[in-house]
Amino acid sequence: MTNLENTVNTPSAYRAPAVAQAFALLDELAGRSEGLRLSDLVRELDLPKSTVHRVLATLHELGVVAKEDDGRYVLGARLAAYARPAQYVYTGLIAPFYAVAERIRDKHDETIQLGVLTGAEVTFVAFVETTQPVRLFTRVGRRLPAYASACGKAILAFRDEAALRPVLDAGLHPITPSTVHDEKQLRAELTAARHNGWASEVEETSRNLSCFSVPVLDHDDAAVAAVTACVPTNSVDPAYAERLLTDLRAGAEELRRYL
Repeated sequence: MTNLENTVNTPSAYRAPAVAQAFALLDELAGRSEGLRLSDLVRELDLPKSTVHRVLATLHELGVVAKEDDGRYVLGARLAAYARPAQYVYTGLIAPFYAVAERIRDKHDETIQLGVLTGAEVTFVAFVETTQPVRLFTRVGRRLPAYASACGKAILAFRDEAALRPVLDAGLHPITPSTVHDEKQLRAELTAARHNGWASEVEETSRNLSCFSVPVLDHDDAAVAAVTACVPTNSVDPAYAERLLTDLRAGAEELRRYL
């Protein structure tokens, strides 16, 4: 289910709920290259069928989504027009990330992600997946509150107050009982992350899952992105965490050369 699952049904969550619903629908299609039928989207979005049909029909008329002969909907060609000028500083990291991440994954068999800061959230723009049966559910475009994720903390620790302000303004809300949702504690964690060169979180966004993250720094030592490994909480011990962080540090340093 989309990461807007808790907000697309709430009119007060956004000034234009239909826009949020449209983006939630696009998020679902972006994560499923084979496409989805109307019934699949209704189930995944947990919205009334009439609402999904109305939004989908509008996007189809605009060319933002396309309909296959068998009834499946896929992303439309019009999106390419928007993608062409969207060249961000991290764009050059995505291709080399896969080579770096696959080496780390093959050594530790953990899910490795590349995340960037997008306002008050982090957005994962690339990942390689573990082969273990118990794994993190992720996809390109997955978003998490920056304050509750290792990736977000790793980036915020190496950015200025202007980057932290949208996170604080959006509010620090508990996601699990372990979520850090106090500004003073968050700032203390960011200070520690800057000192250590990495950040972590334990079950702050998902039960039984811990994540470690190392920032990818530009030539001014500001974080552009972060490389993150997520592991089952019961498999983490200090020695293993240090081995994993050693490889994440090496990977982040390698990616820095592409900035």
